[in-house]
Amino acid sequence: MIFLDVDGVLHSHYATKDEQFKPSCMRYLKRIVDRTGCDVVLSSSWRRSEARLRTVNAELERRDLAPVVDCTRMSQDLERSEDILAWLSMNDVKHWVAIDDTNLNQLGKHFFKTNCIEGLTRKNAVNVINSLNVTQPYGHSRPSSMMR
Repeated sequence: MIFLDVDGVLHSHYATKDEQFKPSCMRYLKRIVDRTGCDVVLSSSWRRSEARLRTVNAELERRDLAPVVDCTRMSQDLERSEDILAWLSMNDVKHWVAIDDTNLNQLGKHFFKTNCIEGLTRKNAVNVINSLNVTQPYGHSRPSSMMR
């Protein structure tokens, strides 16, 4: 499972509307999903708007990726890491990562930080793939246990 932020991950945190969903970032996300078979849960502030959620799903589908399977709760007072942990407490998921440009250090080894200007990079993608495919690192077939 991938808990996904949008701004600072799929494009620069400062991207204009025309710069959103940077092609290289979207390719790296596709590589992660293709190599691990993971689903995506949206943990981004984009989950707060139905229009933005539709935009994310349209961009995923445009790249032959499944739409997000769920969103984390929309609490006002808690940190994003707590929203992710709350989602995990209600769902049986063994292998997961959170990709975000904001520090989610509470998530430990499951957290992968992107540079808020660059977004998702090849190095991030390789590290995420290797983390999710713990029994067979990047370049090998993924075990069926990686599926949710």
